[in-house]
Amino acid sequence: MGRKQTYAFERSGNGYRLNLGLRASGPYTFTAKTTYNGRSYMVNGRFAVQNMPIELMETGADYSLLYALSSKYQGALVDRERIGTLYDSISKNPSVKPVIETHAETIPLVDWKWYFVLIVVFAVAEWLLRKYWMAQ
Repeated sequence: MGRKQTYAFERSGNGYRLNLGLRASGPYTFTAKTTYNGRSYMVNGRFAVQNMPIELMETGADYSLLYALSSKYQGALVDRERIGTLYDSISKNPSVKPVIETHAETIPLVDWKWYFVLIVVFAVAEWLLRKYWMAQ
């Protein structure tokens, strides 16, 4: 048996509702009790909370949020009909500059043991062959 919590329902039109907020996924049970016109009522039930990524809950674009974000960071919200103006606004903005990043890493040849051994073998072979051919 899990933890017991007590909540009060809110009146909503002809019925009542309850917002439990965020809950961990898993099965839950409940008991709802009330008294109406001197008579007591009680209902038991079960429900389950499932993990669901927020991206699946909001399948459409939230344009008010996008507009608020663009305004907050000195950006602009461009709708599909005005997408052609996007290039102009970016190219005329002096704060937007192309960024090129390069990453170069040098590894000493000594760290590549097989290549190092191979080069040493070729150098010794060349030296020996020159010695042999020059001696003749």
